[in-house]
Amino acid sequence: MLCACSSKPPIVRTVIKKEIQTVLAPEEMISQCRIPPVPVSLPFSNADLLSYGIELVSELEKCNADWQRLKNWRESKTNAQ
Repeated sequence: MLCACSSKPPIVRTVIKKEIQTVLAPEEMISQCRIPPVPVSLPFSNADLLSYGIELVSELEKCNADWQRLKNWRESKTNAQ
């Protein structure tokens, strides 16, 4: 019997292929946070310490903003899949 003359319907199969792709975060989002150098002028005055504290808080805020951007980026990549 020839295949083309068969009365049976062809078998249809659905094939699902999953592909995992690794995507790295942009370099500017994963850089280390900068720690400002301690003022070296001795003796330290209260104004020096206050200025240093303000600089530390500023760097911490920048670092937190970078981590938030990284979190948002990750969520956008997760939701896109």
